[in-house]
Amino acid sequence: MTLAAETFARWQAESRLLDRLHLVFVVGPPKCGTTWVQKTLGSHPRCRASGEAHLATRLAPALSQGVRWYTQQQDGQSRQAGHRTSTWITPLDEACLLRQAMDRVLIGYLRSTPPDKLHGLTHLADKTPGHARQVPLLADLYPSARFVCVVRDVRDAAVSAWHHFSRIGLNILGPGPLEAAAEVYARDHWAELLRHCRAAGAALGPARYTEVHYEHYKRDPEGTAGALFAFCGLACDEATVRECVRRNDFQAITGRPAGEEAPDFHRKGIVGDWRNHFSEAAGQHLLDVARERLNLGTGAPGSAASAAVSAPAL
Repeated sequence: MTLAAETFARWQAESRLLDRLHLVFVVGPPKCGTTWVQKTLGSHPRCRASGEAHLATRLAPALSQGVRWYTQQQDGQSRQAGHRTSTWITPLDEACLLRQAMDRVLIGYLRSTPPDKLHGLTHLADKTPGHARQVPLLADLYPSARFVCVVRDVRDAAVSAWHHFSRIGLNILGPGPLEAAAEVYARDHWAELLRHCRAAGAALGPARYTEVHYEHYKRDPEGTAGALFAFCGLACDEATVRECVRRNDFQAITGRPAGEEAPDFHRKGIVGDWRNHFSEAAGQHLLDVARERLNLGTGAPGSAASAAVSAPAL
């Protein structure tokens, strides 16, 4: 491919499109409602929300590995020739390369935005749950970006994750029965990702980090959506919030009332489904597993520590 000067100039100009937009990254443990939050944001007339770009979990490691390989090869060749090694690509160069590569992926979201919406767009959001581990990197590369961590009762999230991963044949929770898989999920996925999110959130502060709770959304969808929009800097007037909530109601998305189960990505859409799968003792065990990984202490059932990993006080 011949890269004409004017082609490269247009490409560089297109890369500036993000300068006028506010970025929002939706993160959190899988099957906690990140897609729901993404769709709600995307329904706002001023926001384009999509995913999952895996900017920090796939693109960043691949690019950094390539830079390291190049530098090692160059340094090795220089030493063999008896020359002094040089800083071929500086850390700043690498950061800027990474930022530009991520920008191009995000610009891809804009290309697929309907023209009537693109004109008034002020916000762009990406939903990648696994970015929960990489919030500091994204926050450094995008110093004005905001982060929304979506949280759900670990017991309900474990049930939803088990059904989802079983349905798509992804064996990341182990080969055991539901209770064993739920423990893996609670410890190595839910608590681990949330622990990373909250550590990053504490450093970023409330202006750049917030949490949306699945149970709060189910109980008060308009209040929760309004607070989400306000955090992101989006208009949160009553009519806009009501319409965004209406369009993303479980029945509106699936054609089924909440509670009616189907082997689908949107399986059931209710709070407390874990009681249909676990005993109270097994449910408490999941709370204990999650609490231990979150370093909240052991606390007795019903204590503040227990409430911190269960709905709706998470």
